[in-house]
Amino acid sequence: MFSKLKFRIVISIVLSTFLFCTLINVTTGIIIGNNYVQAYQEASVETVKIAIDFSEIKLETIENDSLRVLSNATLIAGLKRATYDIAVKPKLNFFRSQYQEEIIGLTLYGTNGLVYITDVDPVYTIVPFSSLTADERITDFINGPSTSMRIWMHDANNPTQIDNLALIFKVIDEEMVLGYLFININPEYLHNEYFDYSSFEQFNLIQNYVLDQDNFLELSALQTNENYTSLLTDDLSAKAYYESQNQYYIIHEPLYETEATLVTITDTTPLRLKIIELVMILVAIDTIMVGGAYVIARKQANFICERLSKLKENMQKAPDLLD
Repeated sequence: MFSKLKFRIVISIVLSTFLFCTLINVTTGIIIGNNYVQAYQEASVETVKIAIDFSEIKLETIENDSLRVLSNATLIAGLKRATYDIAVKPKLNFFRSQYQEEIIGLTLYGTNGLVYITDVDPVYTIVPFSSLTADERITDFINGPSTSMRIWMHDANNPTQIDNLALIFKVIDEEMVLGYLFININPEYLHNEYFDYSSFEQFNLIQNYVLDQDNFLELSALQTNENYTSLLTDDLSAKAYYESQNQYYIIHEPLYETEATLVTITDTTPLRLKIIELVMILVAIDTIMVGGAYVIARKQANFICERLSKLKENMQKAPDLLD
């Protein structure tokens, strides 16, 4: 008796609960999901900025130490000589020994035509000064008022690879340029020490590129051999964006005092896992609420139907009482 009514009561309560919970959970999921995405974006960009800032501190330390070497009276006197001065090399050797991991080359070109290198740098590594000045940026520096510059040197044998980051200084005494010091920073050191992000749990690095002179160059040869440049754009109006169905997050940040930009590709798996976890929690809550509504609806339907059954019985007995 009243079985159809019971069914309608249960369905009404369960369906209403389901729709209400679904609406609440979808709204909650969108809000929290957007917060997850925003937090991931901000944390990723901030992580890259921190890496750049810390590596900048190292570069500034090297530059400050190099300026002290270049102001050494013995080195300046040696560059003024028309012949090779053996007193210059020990100054370079001492400076080079302080940065064995960071520096992969150190060359002092005198305007008198003489070239000085350290004991650990083979002679065959000397790049002719004429080859260096073939780069317009270096020529502009030599002819300009600046006393130092940073420039990314491309690998001649591998056009997709960076050879080094060159720190270039003018050696000046009494407003006269005596030479040019080239310090070659190891890109592998920069990558391993600052840009592999291994200490950041939620940051899955895929690839680092340096966008320089419209070329995407790999910061480290130790990175994956896969080519991800198809995901990239040289339009830097977007400082960060998603690509390939949100599988990757790509960040653009200016790199040091150069014309280059660091382009960092990350895997969004940590973000997607958090969103999946959120969806599962909301689904579980929805299931529990609907299950609870079903139990309550059954009890409520039984209670109502029992009252109606008693009322019907009383109504059926009423004529007998009147008789």
